[in-house]
Amino acid sequence: VRGRRLRELDPEEAAAVRAQFIVPKLRMLLAIKRDMRRKCRLVLQEFSEPEAWDEGRSVDSPVAYYETIRMLLAKAGSGDVVSKRDVSVAFLQADAYTEGEAKRYSSWQQYKGAPVQYYQLLGPLYGQRSAGRRWFETVSAWLCADGFVQGKNDPCLFTNPVTGLVVVIYVDDVITRGGADVTKEFHDRFGARFKCTDVEYLALDHELDFLAFTVRLEEADGVVYISLDQSEAIELLLADFDRASIPVKTAPMPSKALFHSDATLLSDNAAAIYRHVVGSVNYLVRCTRYDIGYAVSRLSS
Repeated sequence: VRGRRLRELDPEEAAAVRAQFIVPKLRMLLAIKRDMRRKCRLVLQEFSEPEAWDEGRSVDSPVAYYETIRMLLAKAGSGDVVSKRDVSVAFLQADAYTEGEAKRYSSWQQYKGAPVQYYQLLGPLYGQRSAGRRWFETVSAWLCADGFVQGKNDPCLFTNPVTGLVVVIYVDDVITRGGADVTKEFHDRFGARFKCTDVEYLALDHELDFLAFTVRLEEADGVVYISLDQSEAIELLLADFDRASIPVKTAPMPSKALFHSDATLLSDNAAAIYRHVVGSVNYLVRCTRYDIGYAVSRLSS
C-alpha cells in the first residue's frame, strides 16, 4: 500500500496538515481466510472521513441485479462459454486521485505509544465511502473504452456489439458469456490492465462458485443445461440452529390468524435472531429461491 496508495509526509508537511485538515486514522484488520491463510488489511473508517471528500457527489456504487445474472446464464447460445474471475484487491486498483481533486490525508499508529505517521492518500483505500464508486467508475470506463456498451437498465451489464461478448461486474467479481475465442481475448486484455485471479470456465467437470451460489453444468437425456445451487449457503444458515427441534409444517404458510395468536413480545435477543433468519432467507429468495418469496414476505411483515 505504501508508495502505491500512501505517500508518507515529512515532519514539516505533517505539522501543516494537522493544522489545516481533518486527518482520519487508519486501522489494521486481521483475519483468517477460509483456507486458513492469514490476511491483514489497512482500512480507513468511513465515519471519520470529512464530508468534503465526497465532493458533493453520491458515494453509492451500482451492483448487478441477480435477475441479470440469471438471464445471462439462461440466455440462448449453445456455442457460448461461461467464465468467471475475481479482481484482486479491486479497490486498490481504482484510478488514483488527480491534481484537481481534494487532497486527502490520514494517520497511522502502528501500536500504542508508537510515533504517529501521516500520509497523503494517492488513491482510495478499503473502508472509504467512495472506494466502491471509484472502482466501478474505473472498470466501467475501461470496458467502454474496450468497445463495450453499458446497459441502461443495469449499469453493471456490458455488451460488445461486435463480438457479442456479455460481461457482468459484481463489485470485484467478473462473469462473462460469449464465444470461446473472444472470451479468451477479453481476459488477456482485462488481465493486462487489472491484477486478477486465474480465469475459470464452466464445464461438466468444473463448477463455478459465484457470490453465494454454485453454477454447474448438468446433463440429462443428452441435454446439457445450467443450474444454480445454494445448498452450501442454506446449510450454513441451518448450522446455527438445532434443526431437530424446529417443527416442520406440512402447509407452506400458516394462517394469518396464527401470527397474532400469541401477543407476547420477543426478547431483544430473540428479535435479533428472527431478523437474522428472515434476512438470510430473503437473500436466498433474491438469488434462487423465489418460489418461496410470498411466504418469506409474510414472515418479513
